[in-house]
Amino acid sequence: MSLLTLAGVTVYIVLFLSNPTLHAVWRMVSALIIVGFPMLIVSTVIYVLLFPVKLTEDGIIGHNARGKKQVITWPEMVYTERISNHGFPCFKLQSNSSDRYILIPTFLARFDQFNAELKTHGIDLTGLPQAGAKAVETVQTPMRKRRRLNLEQRREGKFIVITTERQQAESQR
Repeated sequence: MSLLTLAGVTVYIVLFLSNPTLHAVWRMVSALIIVGFPMLIVSTVIYVLLFPVKLTEDGIIGHNARGKKQVITWPEMVYTERISNHGFPCFKLQSNSSDRYILIPTFLARFDQFNAELKTHGIDLTGLPQAGAKAVETVQTPMRKRRRLNLEQRREGKFIVITTERQQAESQR
């Protein structure tokens, strides 16, 4: 028996004997592990089967976050970021000429071969997102400046009346 197992059993017995309500907590935690781990494995397999990634001579065929099939050619492809798609960690490859993008799961079976093939086309998923001539241009829309309301409090008898500039201008007319 390893020391870690012995320590875990000892802590469990001490906690169980010191507080009987923790027994229900441990049962819940163990139930979550027993149910959650197989669900994670099954959902990962389903994700890989339903959303395959295919390398072609022209580019990559994959899916975006909504499950729509996308094709991005090698010259227009750029690695933008690493994101989470419904809890699955993915790399985002985006077209620099349109808004199309493909999500590549990080848990591919032969990820090393896949990444080596991408490196031959100038895309490195293990490094930082690319910058320079191939970088995706982000369009920033100017934010409209909000007008702050000038609030003024007045006491009228027992009540506090809060007015704004607009209300004051209307009352003066």
